Amino acid sequence: RGEPAAAGARAERPRGGGAAALRESFAEVWRSATFRAICLQGLFGSSAWAALPYLTLWLELSCFANARAAAIYAGFTAGSACGSLVGGALLDAASRASPERAPVWLAQLSVFAGIPGLAVVLYGLPPGRRAPLFALVLFAMGSTMTWCQIINNTVFSAIMPPSRYDAVFALDSVFEGVFGAIGSPAVGFIADRYFGYSRDVSSCSPSDANARGSGLMIFCSATFTVAGVL
Repeated sequence: RGEPAAAGARAERPRGGGAAALRESFAEVWRSATFRAICLQGLFGSSAWAALPYLTLWLELSCFANARAAAIYAGFTAGSACGSLVGGALLDAASRASPERAPVWLAQLSVFAGIPGLAVVLYGLPPGRRAPLFALVLFAMGSTMTWCQIINNTVFSAIMPPSRYDAVFALDSVFEGVFGAIGSPAVGFIADRYFGYSRDVSSCSPSDANARGSGLMIFCSATFTVAGVL
């Protein structure tokens, strides 16, 4: 995290063609060791995030009606939106207390929070169709898991000059988007290969819900752990 923000003084946009300017912008961003470290962490975290929409299918296989399953998952989406606001406020407060360490600890807490949160949803809630309870837990889960991205964006803006903001956020989005795309097929592979998920079942199959949930839990636990350690 050693690159000072003032280093951006050197980063005037190169003159010449657009392609040359773009290459220079991306090259300068990639030279930052901090960017590479955050990007590597994000590759694993983004793949877990890409797999989380499987929760809607898991809810349907757990015998929730389609509309109710979608409404429950909306709790996670709403929590993610609120979590951005909460994460920003916590980051401001924590940074005043410990500017160097607090953001790192807060980011790790955000990443690791996804593991117990997912375990509670998949295995810890009482049986039955208690949609509000599922939605509440998913809301709490979403409201903590988004802090890491807020912190990453803050670090990006600190280590890069304003003239490189477009390049740093674009590169991060590309890498995380491409690598994150493996999340969904990876969960499907684990559920099919190791837990006997049946592809012929369309809804209300507790055994297939368990298979899909187990695949999701294993994959997300592994990727969130790696992302948190990095």
